[in-house]
Amino acid sequence: AKYLAGNMEEVPTTYDDDAVLKRMKQDFKAADDMSGEWRQEAIELCDLVAGNQWSEIDKLRLQEQLRPALTFNLMAKYIDAVSGIQIANRMDMVYIPREIGDVKSNELLTSASDFYRDNCGALMEESEAWRNMLITGVGATETYLDFDEDPEGIIKVQNRDMIELYIDPASRAQNYLDAR
Repeated sequence: AKYLAGNMEEVPTTYDDDAVLKRMKQDFKAADDMSGEWRQEAIELCDLVAGNQWSEIDKLRLQEQLRPALTFNLMAKYIDAVSGIQIANRMDMVYIPREIGDVKSNELLTSASDFYRDNCGALMEESEAWRNMLITGVGATETYLDFDEDPEGIIKVQNRDMIELYIDPASRAQNYLDAR
């Protein structure tokens, strides 16, 4: 790999693959250790909202007693209500001029942003991430260029499964802004 140094020369760099792999494994283990309890709780919370509120042992006990496993799912209606409020009150992305004379260019940026966000379904993906955040405390989207459909790239926004996310355990900033 190469990078530009302060004097604008290309300086070759080498990586010890074994050391990099060892560091990656250590970082992953640290992130997994930190979030293991949360990950299990998040799975249980998703099950609760989905109406799966009985443990397997309790279900078997009720079946043995020939009793139905009734579930009154109060969580889902509140999650749906708050999610609906978010959908009804979505905020638009607006580019605001910093200097006099930037109004036209900022209006163009706002229009372009609206166009691309509409075409990739960003609003729905962000609403799903919001719902995940309500349930588990973590919701995330990924914005990237997809070159599969168009060789010049198409902007995509996708909701990411929060169970698959591993956060830097050293992160302390709100929304993990300082995470590696």
